[in-house]
Amino acid sequence: MAILLGEGCRGHDRAVRHGAEEFVLAPAGTSRDAAADVAERVRQAVADHGWSSVSPDLRVTASLGVAGATEAADPQALLTQTDKRLCAAKLAGRSRVVAAG
Repeated sequence: MAILLGEGCRGHDRAVRHGAEEFVLAPAGTSRDAAADVAERVRQAVADHGWSSVSPDLRVTASLGVAGATEAADPQALLTQTDKRLCAAKLAGRSRVVAAG
């Protein structure tokens, strides 16, 4: 999963593990809409990856929450906003990107 996330990044973006199964992607210098486009590329790459070679029944998906840097006053508030959207994506079902709300 980390490799696919890294492949979805540009050279100046940053992706880090944020928990057992969670990652934070910081696309530098992008708007929320542009970050949502990056998130959608990552979601699609995960969906298209050949996971069945590992196990025929394995279905791996990515749910992503997106926030733009101008939506919060500090990094912790930005992470909190992104986490709320990640929770909304997970509640809506598998393989979702939520960038508003």
